[in-house]
Amino acid sequence: MLRVKGKDFYYAAIAIKNQPEEIKKWLVIYLGKFPQDAAYQDIKLNKDKTLVEEDLERATHNVIVVEAHPT
Repeated sequence: MLRVKGKDFYYAAIAIKNQPEEIKKWLVIYLGKFPQDAAYQDIKLNKDKTLVEEDLERATHNVIVVEAHPT
């Protein structure tokens, strides 16, 4: 169960690991919306607020993405 906007919903969750390209895709999407969270993944930002590519590449091998779908 996951609480979204104060309401509980059932979700099926899938862990995505050991798939660097897929993880990179989701990191770019998520951190594009919430760049301040890059620090939690040890990814620095360039002056123009883009992700430091070397940090992003390294993170793809250390991060697990959890994809949740409503059931």
